[in-house]
Amino acid sequence: EGAAAALAAALRFSELLSDPANHGRCSLVMHDTGRYMRLDSSALRALNVLPERSSASAGGGAGGDGARGFSLYALLNKCRSPMGRRLLLRWLKQPLVDADAIAARHDAVEAFVGDPEVRDTLRGAHLRALPDVERITRKLERRRASLMDLCRLYQASAALPYIAEALERVRGETGAALRTAYAEKLVKLHDGEHLGRFEALLEAAVDLNKIPDEYVICASYDAELGELQKLKDAAEEEIHEAFREAADDLRLQPEKVLKLEHNNMHGWYLRLTKKDETTVRKKLTASYQVLEAKKDGTKFTNKKLRALSGKRVDLDKSYESQQRHLVERVVDVAASFSDVFLQASAICAEIDVLASFAETAVSAPVPFTRPEMTPMARASSGGEEDAGVIELRDSRHPNVEAQDGVQFIANTCDLRRGESWFQIITGPNMGGKSTFIRQVGAC
Repeated sequence: EGAAAALAAALRFSELLSDPANHGRCSLVMHDTGRYMRLDSSALRALNVLPERSSASAGGGAGGDGARGFSLYALLNKCRSPMGRRLLLRWLKQPLVDADAIAARHDAVEAFVGDPEVRDTLRGAHLRALPDVERITRKLERRRASLMDLCRLYQASAALPYIAEALERVRGETGAALRTAYAEKLVKLHDGEHLGRFEALLEAAVDLNKIPDEYVICASYDAELGELQKLKDAAEEEIHEAFREAADDLRLQPEKVLKLEHNNMHGWYLRLTKKDETTVRKKLTASYQVLEAKKDGTKFTNKKLRALSGKRVDLDKSYESQQRHLVERVVDVAASFSDVFLQASAICAEIDVLASFAETAVSAPVPFTRPEMTPMARASSGGEEDAGVIELRDSRHPNVEAQDGVQFIANTCDLRRGESWFQIITGPNMGGKSTFIRQVGAC
């Protein structure tokens, strides 16, 4: 009864039942809290795991900027995507305690450390180009996504084969593990039965050639849209003709010196650099209307161009209005791919965080070392030969050594269950006692 009441409270809080799209999508699974170390807020503060919100760091008394940077999150966060940054935060709040699961992550980090070309390709190109897939997909689930959102998901989908291809290049046993854990899954998610169909939908429905200037449904998708597109094209040709006339009038080279541009505030307008504007200032004052003058140049228009720009803006609004019901239909169909995008987002986030760890390991003042993780001793098994041991040789504090001008002295710690239950640490004030204790915890 208690579990049923808790479930009812969770359902009410999340409002899952209010959206029929959620019906049949959810399932109950066992969550093993024993997989993670439980850290309370004081432990997180003492070990500087997360950035400090206050003006001074816990126990350090440093200023605001220093406090925010002095954290494991800041040190390890070399992620390229928003999904990766959120996952890193989650991992740091609930560290794994299963030696096999930790070893699987270490295998991936070691693979990325050993192949800098793949790591740089992933971080410098493919992961950096990913939008916030998770956030956009949540909007899509609520049917609030725009055509721009769908096109960004299309961009993310198109990047998946390149991420998988980069992972395929990693050799050795660790490379095989990466391929099984990530590359093969990404390839499957992108096949013709999954995101391949989503890409086909977007290519048929959205005019991708007009991106990023405008996000519109293809004119061939609807007869009335086709008519409006013809009117838009005609209006745009008239605008370019007015542009050429203005160039002749001002005796300036079109495109090279005089520019034709458009934005949401002014519509279509002409622009000159500050240097070129001085040569035709008298003519501008007499026959043209200056819209604004800034460092990037002077924006101006004339009566004919302003009228044509207004006509084109009105046609754009008519096109937008006409395509609205078609956009809703496309969003409805695209929403059926939400679960696939969330799976792809989770995989890309993991790759991002593990590649970030690898980058941190090789770019540290002294490169990081892969530790040997031993299983925890279980009371029922009477302990194992190598369990219950913390043996750190010449270890460093990862945050302290990253600070400018700090030469950190390495420390050794040897704790063995049954032999050394605790250690007495003595010394003068400012001798580094608390730093040593925190260092072991951070490691």
